[in-house]
Amino acid sequence: MRNTLELVEAAKAGESEAIAELVERYQRAAITTAWSITRDFHEAQDISQESFVIAFRQLGSLKANEAFGQWLLIIVRRAALHAIKNKFPKVDESFSSDVADVQPRWLSEFADILPLIDQLPSHEQEVIRLRYLSDLAIEEIASITGRPLGTVTKQISRAVARLRSLVSKVAS
Repeated sequence: MRNTLELVEAAKAGESEAIAELVERYQRAAITTAWSITRDFHEAQDISQESFVIAFRQLGSLKANEAFGQWLLIIVRRAALHAIKNKFPKVDESFSSDVADVQPRWLSEFADILPLIDQLPSHEQEVIRLRYLSDLAIEEIASITGRPLGTVTKQISRAVARLRSLVSKVAS
């Protein structure tokens, strides 16, 4: 298995297998990042796909190949923020489907905790999803969100404490 640096170098050389492996490696984090902002799973999938296209078109501008993941997730975050800023209200909600019916298997592992995460403040929702659903390191989360490392650590700690409290209320 090649590391990110090797994959990005191969992708820059036009190797389609490397591109596919980068998508496979970072797709979950990209969808989770977009979803934590848009709160719409289908829109998060679209934003993720669009962000990969943008990233691969601009791959030549990436100076530190090993930072591809962080760079991609910054693109995703910006695209998601742009999407919610420019979002028009939906006229007809009758055609929306339940996310549980179409969610990927990795997301269904978190089905019990997702409604509780939704009760957290938005900044805590974002860091919890990035940390535990996307399995990103705290340093990566700080880089993606543009927040200081200590702030991210504190937000995760507070969010975990709130989640514990919510879980105990549900269990009672």
